[in-house]
Amino acid sequence: MKPLRTFFALALLFASVPAFGQDFTSNLKRRWLCNDNAASTTVVAQVGGQNGTLTGAGNTSAATTTGPTATITAALTLNGASYIDTANIDNDSYNVAKTIALWLTPSTTSPSGNQFIACKQNGSGNFAGYYFYREGTSAGDPYVWGYFSGATEIAIQSPCTNTTNWRHVAVVNSGAGNASGLTIYEDGQPATRTIRADQAMVAVSSIANFQIGSRGGTNLYACAVADVRVYDRALSAADIAALFAGTSPVPRARQHLNEYSLRLPTRWQQLTRPICETFFSLAP
Repeated sequence: MKPLRTFFALALLFASVPAFGQDFTSNLKRRWLCNDNAASTTVVAQVGGQNGTLTGAGNTSAATTTGPTATITAALTLNGASYIDTANIDNDSYNVAKTIALWLTPSTTSPSGNQFIACKQNGSGNFAGYYFYREGTSAGDPYVWGYFSGATEIAIQSPCTNTTNWRHVAVVNSGAGNASGLTIYEDGQPATRTIRADQAMVAVSSIANFQIGSRGGTNLYACAVADVRVYDRALSAADIAALFAGTSPVPRARQHLNEYSLRLPTRWQQLTRPICETFFSLAP
C-alpha cells in the first residue's frame, strides 16, 4: 500500500503546483559568457562547441570589465576596433524559430552610424542573412531586427534606451515567416514594434560568419557584452523576463513544492518530500 499512497500523494502535490518557472535552458544552441581574459583572443563557448575569436584589433583593444549582475561578473569590452567572430554557423532562414539574447552596455549615447549587435549577414554583394543592430542614423537610435533574402525583407524596429547603462536585449523570431513574428525585448520586456518591411520572402541563406559586434568586419559596435545566447526556438515573453531577472527554474520549483506540500496531510508530506528532494538533487 505504501507505493500506492506515495503515488497518490505525488499526484495531488504536482497537480496543485503552478508552473515551476520559465524555461530558458531547453534548445539553448550557443552560449558565450564573454568572461574571457582579454589577453587571449579566444572567446570560449560554454554551449555549442564553437569558440569565438576576438578579431580586428583583437586583444590590443578589447578588455575585460565588470559584468552586469551578481552572477554574470565579467564581460568583454569592444571599443569599436574589435568584434567577436565565430564561423559560418546557424544559417537559419526567415521562417525558422530563433532567439538571440545578450547583455550589453554601449560606450556612447550618440552612435554616428549603424552598429551591429549580432549578425549573420553578408557584408557585401546581396547582403543576405539576419541582423540585429542599433541604427545610429535615425532619430532615437532604434534597434532593428530582421531578415534579408537579397531581394525581399522582413524587419521591425523598436526604441532603444539611450544610456550607457547595462541592459539585457533579446530578439525573437516566432517562425511565422513575417514581420509580425519578430519581437525585440529590452530588460525583459517586449518593446514597441514598428514594422519596417513585410515582404513576401524567399529562402534566406548567408555564407557569412555569425558575429557579435560587427557585420562582416564593418559597422562595429563599441560596447561591452556578456552572456550571449542563441536558441533554436522562440523564447516566450515569460522566459525572457526570467532570463533578465536571472531566475532559475529549479529553485523556483523547489519553493513551489515546499509551499504546496504543506497543504497535504502530515503523513503524505513525509512520503513525498524525500522523492522531491532526490529529484532536485539530480536536476541541472
